[in-house]
Amino acid sequence: MSNSFPYTLLMSDELRSLLVTSLSTAKFMVINPKFSYGQKLKQYEVLTAEELEIFEKRVKNTAKDAEFELSEHDLLIFYTALEVSIKCFLSDAASNELKQITIKHNNSTPEQFDEVRKFYMILAGRFIEGIRNDFKDNKTFKEHLKKLEIAAL
Repeated sequence: MSNSFPYTLLMSDELRSLLVTSLSTAKFMVINPKFSYGQKLKQYEVLTAEELEIFEKRVKNTAKDAEFELSEHDLLIFYTALEVSIKCFLSDAASNELKQITIKHNNSTPEQFDEVRKFYMILAGRFIEGIRNDFKDNKTFKEHLKKLEIAAL
């Protein structure tokens, strides 16, 4: 991974799935008034539903095997969506509600949801670690991490 911008990724089916899952799960947290973490993300101007929707459209409109360029702002949205999604999946209340919605809309089983969640968390954790390593000296990224930490309190 490079630590300069634009930050370029190759759009594979796996990357698209990771991005869409991260963005939609983060959006679920931000728009749902039941979850204080999502409300704090908006309050501290860490993430908005509009940013997530715009980013998700870009992901869906990028062809398979095409380059997907991220600006510094895009990377912050992606990183934040990864973090928020993991927190959602680790929260019993949020995860259970998301599980019920997913099962209903995707005609899947609780076991399928749990398996996808497990795989997602492993992959998301690897991306989080890579991004943290690559951008540990980036001032904007460090400031963003502080805002994320405050919102998590």
